[in-house]
Amino acid sequence: MKQLIVTIFLCCDITLFAQAPEINNFRCEQQDYPSKTVEIQYDLEAISETVDVQLLISDDAGETWTIPFEHFHGDIGERINPGLNKLAYWDVGRDYPNQVNNNMMIRIVADDGLEPGNGGEVGEERVFELIDGVEIV
Repeated sequence: MKQLIVTIFLCCDITLFAQAPEINNFRCEQQDYPSKTVEIQYDLEAISETVDVQLLISDDAGETWTIPFEHFHGDIGERINPGLNKLAYWDVGRDYPNQVNNNMMIRIVADDGLEPGNGGEVGEERVFELIDGVEIV
């Protein structure tokens, strides 16, 4: 009976101290001109089989994250498998047309859905500059 209680405690203890998902090597850049698509690349490390990954976009250097966007595809959304070189594409020309702005930022957030005690949500940010909806690299 003591062994069963210890085993149950150890299993519970592991989930309490599970590592939060990590986003590494986050980068974003425009595709070749005249494309107005921003390529977003990152590595996703997690102990969960899948992670929810979302983008937030700011046009005021991160003061607010209110830029609406609809035209994106790739490794963004629900149930993204962890791994290296995850790719997503945002069609800036359709969602944020004819803009000049050197205060654009993208934040990428990963949430493993586990209890908040493990730091289950993390984010990273990158600044990029837009001229007519195209990032200057």
